[in-house]
Amino acid sequence: MTRAHLSEVLAETALVAYSAGFLVLYIAIKLSHLPIISWLKL
Repeated sequence: MTRAHLSEVLAETALVAYSAGFLVLYIAIKLSHLPIISWLKL
């Protein structure tokens, strides 16, 4: 495995992890109906 290929795999993994994390956060907000926005402003 070359260094370029490794960095490409890491970039894709980071993108997938970011997307999954955002999706989980979105679902959590939708299900909880809690004022999470006001918490983030603290």
